[in-house]
Amino acid sequence: MVYCLSQAKTVSFKTAAYSYLVRSQGHKMLMVRFLSHINLAYDFYRPEDFFMSQDGSPSRIEVFEVDIDGRQLIPLDGIGNYAAFVGNK
Repeated sequence: MVYCLSQAKTVSFKTAAYSYLVRSQGHKMLMVRFLSHINLAYDFYRPEDFFMSQDGSPSRIEVFEVDIDGRQLIPLDGIGNYAAFVGNK
């Protein structure tokens, strides 16, 4: 089950973020954030931290575990052998 948290939000100059809540197999809640149109002059990512989307814009996907009790997001390096399909259309 995937829930879109809101419409795209502007993170910095031209960079838009889409955030989704995803229930994982381990019954943990994950937040998947898709950053689109990353402006390399304003955002500080290493070249290996982003990919080019189909429209040719620099993009990035971030995954966090939602710690409800601690009220924080814990960055993850990946989701193991699973896949999460999210989108805005």
